[in-house]
Amino acid sequence: MSKLAALKGKTGPSTVTKISDSLTAGNLSEALEGAEEQPRKARRKTNRTVPFSTRVSQEFDDDFRRYAFENKLKHAELMELMLDLYKKTSL
Repeated sequence: MSKLAALKGKTGPSTVTKISDSLTAGNLSEALEGAEEQPRKARRKTNRTVPFSTRVSQEFDDDFRRYAFENKLKHAELMELMLDLYKKTSL
């Protein structure tokens, strides 16, 4: 298994513990260079339980994510607002 594959999908101190046996001290410090532990931000609860997935163009995805970020909205909240607006304008 490559060093990158060992790190993929892992976060926090447990990553260092699990791969430290396979890395030399020099390689470990290089691998962790610039990786600062950021405190996790508490997530807002949304009470949404149904997964919703679709494919969109890259341009739409970029615009959608940018708008949600700038307005501090979750993606689901933005989708709900979009649907409400669509219903109001199409009736």
